[in-house]
Amino acid sequence: MQDVENRNRHQVDTLRAFEEKCRRLYDTRLHEYAEKTAQQLARYEQELLEAGSAAASERLQFESRMRRLKLSCSRWKTSFQREMHAKYQDLSTAMEERYMR
Repeated sequence: MQDVENRNRHQVDTLRAFEEKCRRLYDTRLHEYAEKTAQQLARYEQELLEAGSAAASERLQFESRMRRLKLSCSRWKTSFQREMHAKYQDLSTAMEERYMR
């Protein structure tokens, strides 16, 4: 009976030791996984922020280019209208002078 109790106690101790070993291994791997996941998440967040700032920068450059183009077109339109007005004014003046003679 004493021998059976000793064997049972030894088996229980062995199982507890195995359980503790498995628990440490599991906790270690879980901790490593959590750290890797946190690092990946931080890296992804950083990449997202960089991509967002790059997109915002591109958008600002595009909008700036659009404003410059609109301003250039407006200047060209004003210049063209002024030239056409001067041309037709000169033409109408020349025609008036021709008919007045």
